[in-house]
Amino acid sequence: MARVALKAALLQAVGPAPLHFGRHCTGYRQGDEDIEAHFADGTSAQAAYLIACDGVSSALRKPLSGDEKRYLGLTSIVCVAPLLIQHPLVQGGYFMTLGDDGSSAFCYRQSDSVALSYTVHAPSEDDLNAQTPAELVRRIQQATSTWHPPIPHLVTTIDEASVVVRGYYDREPLTRVREGRLWLIGDAAHPMAPSQGLGANLGMVDGLQMAQYFAGLVSNPNQAEEQAQALEAEIITRGRKAVLASRAAASRLHLTNRMQRRWCNVGFRIGNLFIQQFSREASQSK
Repeated sequence: MARVALKAALLQAVGPAPLHFGRHCTGYRQGDEDIEAHFADGTSAQAAYLIACDGVSSALRKPLSGDEKRYLGLTSIVCVAPLLIQHPLVQGGYFMTLGDDGSSAFCYRQSDSVALSYTVHAPSEDDLNAQTPAELVRRIQQATSTWHPPIPHLVTTIDEASVVVRGYYDREPLTRVREGRLWLIGDAAHPMAPSQGLGANLGMVDGLQMAQYFAGLVSNPNQAEEQAQALEAEIITRGRKAVLASRAAASRLHLTNRMQRRWCNVGFRIGNLFIQQFSREASQSK
């Protein structure tokens, strides 16, 4: 689903709780009974717990882990084609196409448009950010002009105002995601390449289980540390698996070696045959 729709649903569910935007968190200070978050504008806020879900560039993760984000050599040009096109691939909801040069295009249908993410190998994210939206759109159009329908038609209608550049980053899996009253969840705990669509999903699972953990503190305060250890272990375990799998998928889906691409395509075709066979058997058994 589109993130704007998810955010709208979450904001509606929050209700009258106080929300503050545009505050850049720079660090924190632990107390015996609380924790204090510090912001770039010189202000601070105190709470019983501080939950860091501030993404791959998390300011709160660095004091805990000391690591840096890793650029994976891939950057996406994300944009929107404001039209409703009738094509089986689009009607199916979403599809991904791999180019012969290690590029890819991921398209998914929205209520009144089609979102497109065109990913290429680049020395850095800044390499593409230095280009204007018009230049980036022309790059997509030229690179995909001979691709299968409906991509060539979609890219001719891209709204230049929607163009955003996003690099592929991750970090090494952590061995801990909490320190005292500080917890890391979502991309602060396990940032990963978007190659398997796991990042936002794992973030939502983290958030749900964190809420369940806090509810458990009220009903079973004597088991607080046991519950915390169990939750931390689960976040670490599933995060490590997803980070490494997404990193491997990013590499596998954007191969530049011709022979490796051929073997990868053979794997996709074999997988497709299995899917078709199981789909046929499931249909016949009904």
